Amino acid sequence: MVRLLYVAVLVLVTQVAGAEELRLGVGAQRVINLPAPITRIVVGQGGIIDATALNEDQLQVTGLQSGTTTLNIFTAQSDQGVAYDVTVGGAAVALPTIPDRGDPARQIRGQPGLQGVRVNRDGDTLVLSGTVPDLDAHARASSIARAYGGNNVVDLTRVTGNQMVAVDIQFAAVSATTLRALGFNFSALGGSDFQGALIGPNTYQSFNFTGRNLSISASPALTSAFNLFLADPRNGILGLLSALSQAGLTQLLAQPTLLVRSGDHAEFLAGGEVPIPVPQGGASIGTVTIEYHQYGVKLDIAPVVLSDKRIVLKVAPEVSELDYANALEFQGFQVPAFRRRSTSTTVELGNGQSFVLAGLMYSNSQINESKFPWLGDIPIIGALFKSTNNQQERQELIIVATPRLVTPLAPNQIPSLPGVDTRKFNPTVGDMILNVDQVQDHLAPYGLMR
Repeated sequence: MVRLLYVAVLVLVTQVAGAEELRLGVGAQRVINLPAPITRIVVGQGGIIDATALNEDQLQVTGLQSGTTTLNIFTAQSDQGVAYDVTVGGAAVALPTIPDRGDPARQIRGQPGLQGVRVNRDGDTLVLSGTVPDLDAHARASSIARAYGGNNVVDLTRVTGNQMVAVDIQFAAVSATTLRALGFNFSALGGSDFQGALIGPNTYQSFNFTGRNLSISASPALTSAFNLFLADPRNGILGLLSALSQAGLTQLLAQPTLLVRSGDHAEFLAGGEVPIPVPQGGASIGTVTIEYHQYGVKLDIAPVVLSDKRIVLKVAPEVSELDYANALEFQGFQVPAFRRRSTSTTVELGNGQSFVLAGLMYSNSQINESKFPWLGDIPIIGALFKSTNNQQERQELIIVATPRLVTPLAPNQIPSLPGVDTRKFNPTVGDMILNVDQVQDHLAPYGLMR
């Protein structure tokens, strides 16, 4: 037993004596290349370093906190392995402290898409130059270089791939409203006990008989509904049966397309500006200035091309319109409200793929009923003693984005622009009679950007 313990201590002393010294700063990284696949990694004291296998014959060591520890790496080639005495503390130590077991230039150029990268040494600093096809390749080259040189890396590479992006945004909005109303109004002139009214689609405020003519003041206008009058001029009695059914459908479809370089920012507005009066305070109190607010279809995008297949898109589309139904009166000015649908988000998708950025479904129902107690509940006859108003509104909105990598067109590839061929349109009287040389024959195809 004593002899076995002596042999184990002797082997351990022999390994420590032959260990290589490795110095790291806190947060610094080093890559160790082994001659054979790694089978086992042993760290003496945890928490000081982190050892991670990059692949079967590469190990990345990262300094976590100040201290000393040992690192033993065993490979399939030998059971003895490679031993290191690791010291972590202070600033990162220069690269030559570690025996160079690999070539960073060979590792970088061995990766797909990095054949155009050149690696040079300037003292302890690695200098990257040349070209890469996209941002993904640039990130991989920079990561490998930092694994060898830590913070001592100068990156001079340029991205030369296709960096122009055309973004198609589709706004599709549908709004449907329905209104059904039925009511009966009656009143009598003078002090009759029948004087009064039930609220219907049309409610008359006053009436008067002049001979055989009937004069009625009503709100809203009587022409907005079907109205049936029952009048007795001798007794000054008037009855009004009013029925209204309305349906409205509004559809909005906007498809703006914007071209922008990767990493840049672009804006697009198809609409206008409306003047808004703004009262002033302070020394200018009582005065009104005019500010202009934009409305219409607005698009704000900032794409970043990661590769020829992946695009990160930050997009903020907006559709707004004037809403005079909710306008305000201010010192003789009519100030409109705005109906706005917008979103702001960041998505990652492939070249030519589409993504639904936002969706909205809105439903609103209003049912109002006014009736004379008891009499309004009588079947059939009760309809003469009550008023019913049923209004429903449905809205649906979808915003879809489709980014595409594009390249410039050759001069002979540019299609006819809208309106260019109409300059040749000058039909004679005979052409117009015979329907020859129609204007549609000179128009460019609709949706040229698509």
